[in-house]
Amino acid sequence: MARLVSGRVKRTPQVSISSERYEFLSLEESEPNLGDPTVGPSSVGVNPFPVGTGYILVASPTNPGKRYWSLPQNISGIGIVTFAENSGTSINVDGGVGILTSLSVSGLTTITAGVAATTYSTGTLVVDGGVGISSNLIVNDNLSVNGVFVGQIGSGEDNFFIGIDAGRVNTTGNYNLFFGTNAGYNNTVGNSNIFFGLNSGRENFDGINNTFLGQFSGFNNYSGSFNIFIGKGSGNTNQDGSYNIFLGDSSGFNNEYGDNNVFIGKGAAYLNSDGSNNVAIGNSVALYSPTVNNNLAIGVGDNHWIYGNSSYNVGFGTNLPTEKVDVVGTVKASGGFISVGNTTPIQISLIGNELTFTAVGIGSTTFTLV
Repeated sequence: MARLVSGRVKRTPQVSISSERYEFLSLEESEPNLGDPTVGPSSVGVNPFPVGTGYILVASPTNPGKRYWSLPQNISGIGIVTFAENSGTSINVDGGVGILTSLSVSGLTTITAGVAATTYSTGTLVVDGGVGISSNLIVNDNLSVNGVFVGQIGSGEDNFFIGIDAGRVNTTGNYNLFFGTNAGYNNTVGNSNIFFGLNSGRENFDGINNTFLGQFSGFNNYSGSFNIFIGKGSGNTNQDGSYNIFLGDSSGFNNEYGDNNVFIGKGAAYLNSDGSNNVAIGNSVALYSPTVNNNLAIGVGDNHWIYGNSSYNVGFGTNLPTEKVDVVGTVKASGGFISVGNTTPIQISLIGNELTFTAVGIGSTTFTLV
């Protein structure tokens, strides 16, 4: 712009300014090679856009000096959004994506992480970065975000998998919740399971209605159903056992086929394999053998405060009671004993140093202990 000697900028007189000064070139004049967007994004005339849709003009870093039509992409936040030729159905993102309203994926979508790029088929969105959504996310098929899956794999429905390879092999299993790396990895047709923790329920195939909470809980469960395992390694070896409740780290660890067991405590009934209908309560409390049924064990390790067996005998200080009450040790009683059999009931009482035997309805005899 010309300047006067004084340094001031020379200005055009108002009367000399015409309306033509503010006229712009039409789009066809400024970009003669773009063509009509309803015909195509280039003069070739491919991939036309719907009539009545807004369009934006984009440049491609791989084709300097060229510009192309593209549908508007409502994307903000970190990340670099690039468009390729004929990019009406393609989004390439490095980094995170922020979506202000909604994102509906129905075309071919490619998300790149660094220099690596992975292409997924129609209806799939895969992001190896952060995704921020302040309103709606609409996905007609699958959504996978760095180990997160929501929706349907194969013909399975209403599954929610979070973690690397969680529910990886699932085909027709429905209504499952898997959280953690390899959680429910081999679940194929199992339904209504909750696996929470690294490798929890990893080998489950068709077991249903199981709840496994803790790393490696129910790891080898295959067809076992209606189990509740809570604690690291609880029910780790279980395969087909069902209706079990194991509470505590490594509780019921080696149970394989036993059913209807209740094991409470760290390592409770650790060695049980095929035994069923057992109750074990206490830190590392053990059952008489890995295959016993209908046993009760309360204690610590092999020291049992109370032990009951399948004959409905109860032992104190022994895990082999041979009578209805079998005591190993001294019995102290503040009252008396009543014996009821086929003969007359006899009551025995000890008060001070006097031992009294009473035949109910007949009479009594007292002995003085010296």
